[in-house]
Amino acid sequence: MGDILFFDLGEKKLAPYTHPKIAWTGKKWGGLIRYRGLDAYFRYEGTGHVAIVIDEYGSIHLHFDQGGMIINLDDLAVG
Repeated sequence: MGDILFFDLGEKKLAPYTHPKIAWTGKKWGGLIRYRGLDAYFRYEGTGHVAIVIDEYGSIHLHFDQGGMIINLDDLAVG
């Protein structure tokens, strides 16, 4: 079905997806998972944990213990 890409963002936050009313977006550490044009962004303190299940149809199910969401990042941009 394709590669699942994991990115360690460290302390870098994605500004469009950071808001003081969503507590987990202010956590120190972050990560990004990209798969087939879909993106998931998560943040955590201390030791982060991501649960990932790939079912028999190739669908991915993610769970972030400390908070995460599906986001939309451009795969390609022309300037």
